[in-house]
Amino acid sequence: MLKYIDLGNKRKLSTALAVIGDPQFVMLDEPTSGMDAMAKRAIWDLLQNVRSLGSTLVLTSHSMEECELLCTRLTIMVGGKLMCLGSPQHLKTKYAQGYTITVHLKPDSGVPIQGIIDNLLRIFDGAEVFGQMDTYLHLQIPADSLPLSSMFKMMEKAKKDMNFEHYTIQQTSLEQVFLMFMNKNKTSDTEA
Repeated sequence: MLKYIDLGNKRKLSTALAVIGDPQFVMLDEPTSGMDAMAKRAIWDLLQNVRSLGSTLVLTSHSMEECELLCTRLTIMVGGKLMCLGSPQHLKTKYAQGYTITVHLKPDSGVPIQGIIDNLLRIFDGAEVFGQMDTYLHLQIPADSLPLSSMFKMMEKAKKDMNFEHYTIQQTSLEQVFLMFMNKNKTSDTEA
C-alpha cells in the first residue's frame, strides 16, 4: 500500500513515526526532501518543538535553509571528509568571505551596466562580481574591507549617482560557505 504514496508523504509519515512517544534521540535523513513549502514549514515547526522538549535531533540535509533553522551545531562534509564543526553563525563568521551586495538595476536608467560595475569595483576595494542576470548584479565584498555602516553610506551615494532601483547587503549565507568548501575540494582534487 505504501508504494502509492509519493516521496513527500512518505517522509512526513516517517518523521511522524520517528517522534511518536517523546524519544530522547531522533535521527533523520533529508526529512523534508520532496515536500512543498507549506509541508516543509510544518515539519520544521514540529522538529523545533521536539527539540525544545529535550530531544536530541541528528539530521542530514542538503538544504542549508533547513540546517540553519533546525541545527544548533552542524558539520559540513565534502567527499566524505569532515570540513568544519560549529554553530551556523560560527561557521558563517569563521569561513564567510564577507558580504554579498545585490544591486537591482533600472532597465531604463541610461547608465551602462559595465559603467555601474566599474564604479562599484572602484568604490569597494577587493570586491568581485560573481553574478549578473538581467537587471541584477551580485558582488562579494571582503569582510575586513569596511564597516557595515560605511557600506550602507557608500551604497546610498552610489544609488543616487548611478540611478539603480535598490540594493541589499547581507552576510555570506551558509549555502555560500558550503559552496566554498565544495570548490576548495574540487580544486584540491584537480591538483591531485
